[in-house]
Order: sequence, then structure tokens, then C-alpha cells
Amino acid sequence: MTTFPASRLVSGDVLLYRGTAAISRAIQLLDGTDVSHAGLYLGNRRVGEALVKGGLVNNALADSVVDCEWVLARRQSAAGVDMQPVLDRARWYLDQGPRYAYEQILLLAMICLTRRVRVTPVLRLLMRSAIDRAAAHLLDLVNAGNQEPMICSEFVFRCFDEALPEANDRYSLQIGSAASRGLAWAATGAAESGGVQPHSLLARMAEDAGFVGTINDPKAAFAARAAEFVPGHDVLESLAERYVQEVAEGKIVDEEPDHRELADSVRNLASSVRGLPFRGDRASRWAPAADSDTRSLFDRFFTTAADFVTPGDLLKTPSLQDLGKLA
Repeated sequence: MTTFPASRLVSGDVLLYRGTAAISRAIQLLDGTDVSHAGLYLGNRRVGEALVKGGLVNNALADSVVDCEWVLARRQSAAGVDMQPVLDRARWYLDQGPRYAYEQILLLAMICLTRRVRVTPVLRLLMRSAIDRAAAHLLDLVNAGNQEPMICSEFVFRCFDEALPEANDRYSLQIGSAASRGLAWAATGAAESGGVQPHSLLARMAEDAGFVGTINDPKAAFAARAAEFVPGHDVLESLAERYVQEVAEGKIVDEEPDHRELADSVRNLASSVRGLPFRGDRASRWAPAADSDTRSLFDRFFTTAADFVTPGDLLKTPSLQDLGKLA
């Protein structure tokens, strides 16, 4: 791919990063993509992005690209579109930066749930550990009472999606297909990027009537027990490194992880989402549905997962065109 001078970036360009850390590499492999982080260029060599330390921040471009193998710039495909509404939405979020928290493990966990992944001997343990760690992170936000989750790619997607109040307006980014982004995927067999992909862990859970029928247990005791069994970041780094190595060595196995063995972990994660606080002038993509008292916990969590957007989705969307790797 050609290189692209950073001096030619314009406000509203999307930046996609190929990270080199073990968890970043695992995210790339599990999502079937070359990138693991996303940011929005704000102009004046500044980037809006969600970081583990600081949440949503207005970062210097030079600091943003440190420790990345490369950064790809993409731009809205439609010519002559005024990006000011996208930038206004970005600044609305950034002005409330401390309200949002980012944890890379949440991105990893959601990818494990919603993508059909390459299975190696360590994958089951990596998936369980990532999902448990993500649930503990969300419970921390619940206990704090004043923060919401914001994934790096969700921030970028929402700046475009919420630039205008209309649905599917000229700023909206096309991610996968409608079928792959909701329960209707089962009727179509759609295998698009984005959403809950067929044969993924969450899709197999949706097919299991017995599992869905028991998902409503809120697992209230999980919060008290979390510290006893949730793996630390160093453990997840080690597991991610093992997964990357096993893929590189071709240690791929045919047997899918048994979704029933991971049921409790997924229930914990789904239950954690239910307790999150939400404010603001737009509905959070993590917020429970208005009819939450009559819908199953699993259905609400499935809808949240189907709306989930990864850095890989931003790489694949035809709504953006490649400019090149930053030079």
C-alpha cells in the first residue's frame, strides 16, 4: 500500500492502527483483520481516541502513533461532504471524556463472542479469561456509577452515525449487513463483517434454546466473587501471546469451543451490561432496551453485540476509502 504524508490529513479522516502488543495481535487475528485500534483525526495534528489510560482523549498525533507498526488513514468515500457535523459530535464526546472508560479487554471479549475465530488449543482459556475480565471491568463501572464503556472503534463509528439525527444519512458508515447485525442472520446465513457472525460463540448460544431459556439469572454474587477468579492483565497478555504463537505455528483445531462451558462467563457479562448507568442526549449502544422488563437478558445482550463495531469493521466498510499508511 502507498504511503500518505501526515501533513495531508484533513479533519474527519479515520485512523486505523496496527498494534504490536500481544493483545493487539490477538484482536487482529480473532477479528480477521490487520488493525486493532481506531481514532478520528481532528485537525492540527490532534486525534480523538479512546485509551485505556484516560478514556476519551484529544491526543497529539505524534503520541497517538507511538508503538504502532503502521497507521492507515481512510476518508469518507463521498466527495465534497462537509465533515463539520462529524467533528462537532466528536467534540461533544471529548468534552465529556472522563465520563467514558475504555478497556481493550472488552474489545477482545466482544470479538471472541461475535466472530467465527480460528481455534487453537489455548483459545478456550483465552476466551473465558477475556470474557470474565470484561465482565469485571463493566462491574467496576457499575460500582463507580458515573462511567460508561466506550470502545475506540465505537467512538469513531458513533461520531459518523450521530452526526445528523436521521438514520442512514450521508455520514452513516455501512457496517456489514442488516442480517448480520441482528437475530435475522439465522434466516439468511449471512457471513458479512460486523454484527454476530454465523457459527460464532454467541450465534451458537442463540441457537441453543436451553441456554437462552436460562440466561435471565442476574448472577448478583458475581461482583463479590470477581476478585477471586478474574485473571489479571499479565495473564491475559500471556494467553494472547500463546494464541498468536499457536496460529503462527499452524496449530489450528477443528473442534469449536463448547458454548455451554462458557455459559456462566457470558451470563456474567450480559448481566454486567444491564447495570450500567446512561445519560446524555443520545441512546448508548450499551443501554438496555426500553422494554427491558419484558425482554430476556440474552436478547438484549445479543442486540448490543450485534451493534458492536470493531476496528476491523472500519477497515472493511465501503463508506471509507484508503488514503495510505501514514509517513
